[in-house]
Amino acid sequence: EQVARENLAEARALVEGSGPSRLRSHGLETALQRLGAAQEAHGCSTEMTLRLPPHLTQAIQVVVLRTVQESLSNVARHARARTARVLVEQEATPGGVELVVRVSDDGVGIGGRPEGVGQSGMRSRVEAVGGSLTIDPLHAPDDGGRTGTVVEARIPL
Repeated sequence: EQVARENLAEARALVEGSGPSRLRSHGLETALQRLGAAQEAHGCSTEMTLRLPPHLTQAIQVVVLRTVQESLSNVARHARARTARVLVEQEATPGGVELVVRVSDDGVGIGGRPEGVGQSGMRSRVEAVGGSLTIDPLHAPDDGGRTGTVVEARIPL
């Protein structure tokens, strides 16, 4: 229900051309930093590496914000992680320049759980701007059986 409300508010804001209030009032970098700070309140250290290219469209900024927000929310709810890492930067690829949004954690891993509403919402948003989304284990199981998780969105610029 919460995701549906956020999606409706986001759709209305996009139609109005204003985007989410966090973006309007603070800009993308500050909004992302605030998400990281909020994650700390859940007992999970968050490392932010933000190399935002100038002139991202409003639609891409919304996708970046919502992808990081949902990923960090999943870390807090499910991962039992000590550390989350957020990276947002542009990367040159053979096909052109892409914006890479990567959120990883050192938690228990995603296991065989089916994709939930939040994950499918992330995927839909990323695909709506021509991008792709992957959600995978970060590494092989460690001594404690933890694999971590990495969520990566790639959006053509």
